[in-house]
Amino acid sequence: IDITPLKNKRILILDDNKNNLKILKSECINWGLNATTFENYEEALQSLATEKYDLVIIDMNMPDKDGIEVTKIIKNLHKDLPIILFSSSGPDYNYVIQHKYLFSALLNKPAKRRQILKVISDTLIKKAEPILPIKNIEIIKTTLPINILIAEDALINQKLLLKILEKLGYKADFVDNGIQVLKAME
Repeated sequence: IDITPLKNKRILILDDNKNNLKILKSECINWGLNATTFENYEEALQSLATEKYDLVIIDMNMPDKDGIEVTKIIKNLHKDLPIILFSSSGPDYNYVIQHKYLFSALLNKPAKRRQILKVISDTLIKKAEPILPIKNIEIIKTTLPINILIAEDALINQKLLLKILEKLGYKADFVDNGIQVLKAME
């Protein structure tokens, strides 16, 4: 990844974990970014009111307001400011997915250095398209109509996959093994 275009881009990092802030800031500086860190969302919002940033990286799990609540405040002030959300997969996963339209990217912790760099680079340089909100699933269905065949012999997994696909508006055919896949493909 060419980091030259990242030089001197201003990035705000918000996380209540000092160690995470230190590591991420160090990496960003190595990549040529001008990184400013905050442990407290109120201080971060004050800085956003007076300073111009090219990107915000925000942690999901913080004490007073979570990353989504803070992002909503930021988006009310700076609707076009790209924001990357760091989240550890856990009980809040569905909540995060429901609000993914707020973010330019979602990264699960722990993330590898190269993965973080790629997401930052894609967001800043390529101006990646924002992740589509869940409410636009009808558009996805009509623009990406697909036939789905799933090979899975465990009934419980079939039911789980069927529920997930139904929520997305898709139907699927199930078979138990690879031989049945080949027959179904004929």
